[in-house]
Amino acid sequence: MRSVAIVLTDRLAERNIKLSDLESLLLREEIHTILIKPAPTRLIGRVLDRIRVRLHDILYYRWAEIRGWVKHRYRKEHPLEDKIVYGPGWPFAKSELIHKVLHTIFVSLPSSSEVELHDVDVLVITSCQSAIAQNFIRQAEKLSIPVVCLVNSWDHLTHGNRALKSPAIKAYGVWNEIQKNELIKEHFVSADLIHIVGPLQFDFLFKMKHALTKEACRKDLGIPSDDKVVFFPAYNHRLGKHEPYAIQQLLKARSEIPYSFTLLARPYPHRGDFESRFSPILDSKSQTIEPASSLKEDWELMAKLLVASDVILCGPGTVAVEAMFFDRPVVHLALDPKEDKNHQPLYKKYFFTDHYQHVMKHNASDYVQTSQEFISSVVANFSRTESKRVARENTIREQIYFINGSAASNVSSLIQKFLAP
Repeated sequence: MRSVAIVLTDRLAERNIKLSDLESLLLREEIHTILIKPAPTRLIGRVLDRIRVRLHDILYYRWAEIRGWVKHRYRKEHPLEDKIVYGPGWPFAKSELIHKVLHTIFVSLPSSSEVELHDVDVLVITSCQSAIAQNFIRQAEKLSIPVVCLVNSWDHLTHGNRALKSPAIKAYGVWNEIQKNELIKEHFVSADLIHIVGPLQFDFLFKMKHALTKEACRKDLGIPSDDKVVFFPAYNHRLGKHEPYAIQQLLKARSEIPYSFTLLARPYPHRGDFESRFSPILDSKSQTIEPASSLKEDWELMAKLLVASDVILCGPGTVAVEAMFFDRPVVHLALDPKEDKNHQPLYKKYFFTDHYQHVMKHNASDYVQTSQEFISSVVANFSRTESKRVARENTIREQIYFINGSAASNVSSLIQKFLAP
């Protein structure tokens, strides 16, 4: 039986692969799948990985300097709001020569992987910018194993490190035309190596979209059937320090809003500061929905929350695209205690960075900067269910590309191109 090894470069990649049908689709073609989570146990392997990751961080900073990415520039302009910890960039941060020398050292480091690839026919890297993935690419080069690299997040190509390159890499799988152009223009990857396959995680959401009903989700969550529902997936403190003020304004305005509504607040995963930030604010009609412990259960819970909701409040994150996929109105929170539209802290600027500008350009959400705009938007979205639907559809078609849950099938077909018959 032919075999495919899939390197799970991070938690997000693991979720995307395990919740998709990729393994079963390959098995249907009599292709065995090996899932690899890089974790060297020998001391030399751990030391090499530390060196590799440190070099990767330095290259990350320098590549952002060379490319002049907007998000990187904003982070430098607001060091107190978003401290850059992945430098240093000195000396001569924009020097392509220094970057080339450091990159040569990076790709020449010996492999620390304790997984042998001798019986592997195709190697799949789940993030084409991962430092640890370089381990396996070196092995693939020596063994003449074709490599397929994927992009596992919506914005990594405009703020991460330079995409991995190797003669062994035969294809890159991206979400959409935007990422294809980013890979060509920002990472100098040949267009004929790039294939649009769609995002794997949306295959699962496609299934949930057709399996869940609003009424059933609300019943599971214990929400009164006649209430409107506002879903607020909180950001981390770094980019969401304005959010407690915004939520406070919404809850203070309950008496002015001609609808009874339940607020569902979801803490940012793996952050322990939610209670200290929000517990003094949330009222008796607010529910805190903790992330589930397992990847699958948490993604199912996220789908239920989106389906149950009438309005989603969020910052410049992927959740806006996920909400639009379920045809839910999105309110982008850009207000703070200053209530001044000329005041432009970092989190406001992030809405218009290199990649997120594509989410904003279709005017598919409400971008609110004052309490009055915020409350008016929520009230209007409670009643105008059809509003901005076309704009949301345009955003989804551009971002997701394949909206029929076919990403795993596309990735499977791409892998099979490099398998011997």
